[in-house]
Amino acid sequence: MPVLETDRLILRGFSEKDVDDIYEYASNPIVTEFLPWEYHKTKEDTLRFLNYSKELFKSQENVDFVIELKSEKKVIGSISIRKWNDSNRCADIGYVL
Repeated sequence: MPVLETDRLILRGFSEKDVDDIYEYASNPIVTEFLPWEYHKTKEDTLRFLNYSKELFKSQENVDFVIELKSEKKVIGSISIRKWNDSNRCADIGYVL
């Protein structure tokens, strides 16, 4: 999994150490209102989500990055590249913050 870095952010793969940060935003129904997945009701939902993301990466279906705010070492969202189409060289990109 590539790691991308800017002055303020790190984009990297999901890790189990991110569960608390991800649960913080993923458990908010307002934040997830327009996402293709339901808000997380428990941290176990978040852990399942992390494992599912890793499986999708292994199968080359999705590439999911967490968005980590460098100054706070805190995950504040994620970006997904999904539905990659080789023949058209295009994909869907979604994000949550």
